[in-house]
Amino acid sequence: MRIAGSEYVLRGPASASEIRALAEELDRRLQAVIEANPRLALHQAMVLCALEILEELHRLRRSPAADTQDDRPTGRSRRERTHPR
Repeated sequence: MRIAGSEYVLRGPASASEIRALAEELDRRLQAVIEANPRLALHQAMVLCALEILEELHRLRRSPAADTQDDRPTGRSRRERTHPR
């Protein structure tokens, strides 16, 4: 897959089409950051893009609707989310 002009071989637990869709979205978001900040080096644009994505994730986790969803990623297993200590 191509992200910001570089080729990557990506593998993971998701299907190939899901990984491809994620890579395409990342490339679109990264291109938007680069276009909005043309003086940034690529690594700086990548950090800014990652921070924007994390900000979005944190905002979604804090939203009232997120409190009713048990499938949001938290880094914990479903059992831990269902039965907190």
